[in-house]
Amino acid sequence: MGESTQHQLSLQRIVDYVSETFGNVYSLSALDDLPKRLGEDKPPLIGGYRPDFYARDVPLTTMIIGEAKTSQDIESEHTRKQFTAYLVRLTHIPKGVLIIAVAWRSVAAVRRILTQITGDQIVHGNTVKVVILDEMKEYVILWP
Repeated sequence: MGESTQHQLSLQRIVDYVSETFGNVYSLSALDDLPKRLGEDKPPLIGGYRPDFYARDVPLTTMIIGEAKTSQDIESEHTRKQFTAYLVRLTHIPKGVLIIAVAWRSVAAVRRILTQITGDQIVHGNTVKVVILDEMKEYVILWP
């Protein structure tokens, strides 16, 4: 079954945001999960989960992980585990960024999930910049 139009639009917002915001990062290469031809690269598995978007520079100083979520799947255990795995990985990077794209009505749910993860996880490492994108605005959180 193909991805929903809402999911694809959210993922495109991530791609556009990274292009606009991180276009000046030297040697940044990116992979996304937008529909493509057979055999084209997809983002790597991180903690057992494949993000919708992944970018890093060489040598590794910046890593960006992006996840697009629909309103229907935002409050699932799977999503919580994904966010946890991505945040744990990003705390090991000097400049880690997690970008979550959702519909405006899901922003509060994402914030609630991130707060729960922060309360549940003892993670040591660098601070991660978390960007929540909705259709009109971006919200930035520093985690943990």
